[in-house]
Amino acid sequence: MAFSYVPPPVILDVSPGSGPVAGGATITVTGRGLATTTSVAFGATAVTPTMVSDSQLTVVSPAHATGEAALVVTALGGSDTASGTFGFVAPPTVTGFSSLTGLPAGGTLTPIRGRGSGPSADAAEVRLIHVPRL
Repeated sequence: MAFSYVPPPVILDVSPGSGPVAGGATITVTGRGLATTTSVAFGATAVTPTMVSDSQLTVVSPAHATGEAALVVTALGGSDTASGTFGFVAPPTVTGFSSLTGLPAGGTLTPIRGRGSGPSADAAEVRLIHVPRL
């Protein structure tokens, strides 16, 4: 009887490192020994991977509450946990804006305040365009 050793997977990178709380983002995991991967877990939720090669796989992120979750790859040789967590991000929420009027031709910069609109998540600026009434 012959035995063969199957090394555990090694995660080198997860990209992107975050996705929407609704799920549905395509995530690429790169590493070594990924060809025998049977599942990828985001916290307690396991999803089925799509093998690209022994060094790359993709998964679609599941729906998850806002926050961080460990990403764990399980293969025939064992499992590996990504060095960082995967972030689940809520959609942005607008809390206000300051320009109530603008030029008829458009082009007015309007600061919009809200939460979750980017890394600083404090504000964004939008250029409004003129839309004629029908």
